[in-house]
Amino acid sequence: MKVAEDFKWKSRRLVIGFVSMLVLSYFGDRFIFCHHLFNSRLGLYLGLILLILGFSLASIGGHHLKIYGRSSPDMPRGSTDTLVTQGIYRYVRHPMFTAFILILLGIGFLLNSPTFTFVMVPLGTAYIVWFAYRVDEKEAFEKFGKDYEKYKKQVPPFIPIPGKKFKG
Repeated sequence: MKVAEDFKWKSRRLVIGFVSMLVLSYFGDRFIFCHHLFNSRLGLYLGLILLILGFSLASIGGHHLKIYGRSSPDMPRGSTDTLVTQGIYRYVRHPMFTAFILILLGIGFLLNSPTFTFVMVPLGTAYIVWFAYRVDEKEAFEKFGKDYEKYKKQVPPFIPIPGKKFKG
């Protein structure tokens, strides 16, 4: 039950943080930058491509966590009891965090917002990276121990590197 409550709290914090980023970006663009970032078509296409990539990656990562990380379908959402090293997790340790960064960047381009793109996206990315290393990886090490250490040495955290994958 505690895992489900933690997941709900983390989800609420994510929504609050995202809405705060949008509001601050609106005021930053309106009162500080006062101009558009890109040609509207370029921003639109680039934003849509990044959003599609981000949501696809998040969906694949979530699906692989669900099918490879749970020994029972009754486990709460957002929890695993098995170290996932198959599928997308064979190539990158945190595909869902990478997806969130792509989504943030895509939103910045779609909004045509310099504040969101050049201030909020880097701040959001820094938070995601901090969270991945200080919280997520710490929990994974506590849960899976040496298996996670072996996995961590072989697989890059956010961006797949050609030729680097988990060999088991």
